Parts: sequence; structure tokens; C-alpha cells
Amino acid sequence: MLVGVVAGLLSFGFLKVYGEPQVDRAVEYETQQAEAKATRANKADGHVHAPATKTEVHVHRSDEDEPELVSRSVQAGLGLFVAALVYSTAVGGLFGLAYAFAYGRVPGAFKPQESAPVNGAIVDKSAEVGALRAKRRYLETVVAEAGDVDITKHAILVSIGRGIQEKDNVSIAQELADVMGGAVSCSRPVVDAKWLEKSRQVGSSGKTVKPKVYMACGMSGSFQHLAGLKGNPFIIAINKNPKAPIFQVADVGIVDDILEFLPELTNKIRERHGVSAN
Repeated sequence: MLVGVVAGLLSFGFLKVYGEPQVDRAVEYETQQAEAKATRANKADGHVHAPATKTEVHVHRSDEDEPELVSRSVQAGLGLFVAALVYSTAVGGLFGLAYAFAYGRVPGAFKPQESAPVNGAIVDKSAEVGALRAKRRYLETVVAEAGDVDITKHAILVSIGRGIQEKDNVSIAQELADVMGGAVSCSRPVVDAKWLEKSRQVGSSGKTVKPKVYMACGMSGSFQHLAGLKGNPFIIAINKNPKAPIFQVADVGIVDDILEFLPELTNKIRERHGVSAN
């Protein structure tokens, strides 16, 4: 801040002293040139020519010369302004460095008084604190639920969503998974409803699977759920809503109610394999 103030004052002073007289000096120079020209003319033709005065210089000077004089004055003033600014900044910086080297600190910092007398005393009262009591206490360690089925090891997954409607209908998907040699997985809403355990969930908050065939039954197909699918599985989507996002990524899309379609599909597979329902 101090450097800026000094730079402004110096610049103003330079412009006041050296900037304003530039035009007058230029006019005086032209007057001298005019007088010299008149003297030479007298010697040449024997006539007396009155030298031009300052007023005559102003009158007879062309309009093209005046901007040039003013331009020179402005250039001189700007040059002095820049020189003053650079000079003041450099001087301020050098002064700060010299101060830091001389006193071993920057302005505004002070060394401690090592020779100052110490009047206080240190009293150890740690024994008066007594036994420390923690605000937290250990209860137990809960091991993550392993589940009875590891969905990450199955090549075929029959995955169910809200479209299964209730827990009793989960058996419909389980029957289809059994005849196909796969396992039942699910989306998060099914886990939140306590219809299946957490170990069956597929998605960003569940498990990441890499099956060969993935049957998405009654689920919308949110990006959180699809984040749990890796590789390039063959996706079969079954949903009664034709605008469900799952159809955008499915290889095969079937618009139907899973509560009607899945039992029919299970029966067809059993007939083909020659397996009867228990």
C-alpha cells in the first residue's frame, strides 16, 4: 500500500514538472527556428523579414504539427509515469528485503524477549483428573451376511424388482431360476422391503455380477442397478411398462406382467426338458 502511494505521488510530481512544459518548449523551439529562417532570408535577398513571435507560430503552424507536439508531450509524460512507478516499486521491494535481512524477520513480526523474567510456575494436576471415561463403548462386531447363495458365481440370474409385488411371489422367480440352473437376484427395493437378503442385491450399493444371461423381471433399470452389471451379459427385460428404461439396454424386451409370464415360461422350459413340477 505504501509503495502504491509513493508511486502515485512521484508520478504526479513528474507529470507536473516535466509533462506540462513540453508543449511550451516545443513552441519555443519553433519560434527559434522561425527567427533563424528569417535571418537567412534577410541575408539572401536584402529585405528585412520580421521574426515570427510565439503568437505567429501558433497562427501559422499547420494542424498536422500540433498533434505531433501534443503526442510528444503525452509520450514524455507516460514515459515518466512508468519510470516513476517502476522506480518506486523497486525501491520499496529492496527496502523490504534489506529490512528482512537486517533484522531477520519480515515487517510485523517480532522476536520473543528471551531475557524477560518468568513469573509463573508449572503445576502438575494430572492426578486430580481421575479415571478417564470414554464416551463410546464396544458392543459387538457384525460380520457381513454371506447369504445362502453367491450370485457372483452364477452364469444365469433371474433378477426381480418391485414388479414382484410381495414376498410370497418371490417363489415364482425361484422356480424359474431352478429350471434354468441359475439363481435369484434382486434390486434394492426388494431388499428394503425385506423380501430377500442383502447378499442378493445387484447394483452400486450391492454386488457386482458378471453373468452370461441376466433376466430383469419387473424392474425399471436405474443406472444404480445397471452399475452392478459387468461384462457383456445377454439381458432379457420383462416389464409391463413399455417405457421402462431397462428396455433401452436389453437385448430382448418383453412387455408383460411378470406374475403371469414367469410361470408360463417355467412350464415351457419344464416341458422342453421333460421335467414335471414337484
